[in-house]
Amino acid sequence: MTRETDIAWAAGLFEGEGCIPRSQSRPGLIRADVTSTDRDVLERFLEIAGTGHVYAYPNVSQPHHKPRFLWIAS
Repeated sequence: MTRETDIAWAAGLFEGEGCIPRSQSRPGLIRADVTSTDRDVLERFLEIAGTGHVYAYPNVSQPHHKPRFLWIAS
């Protein structure tokens, strides 16, 4: 894929699954995140974005569901 295609793919993923939440404890903090149950998707997003971290969160409230993964940049 070309760099432009990669960026378009990442933008589409962020449009559908991402958000920029407002911090209650640190009003000046700007953070972006994307959630997925597929770690490889977020690893690719991280590679394209060139920043951030991917974290794993077990689905404690519903253990029979897949774990969640979260890409965060702030």
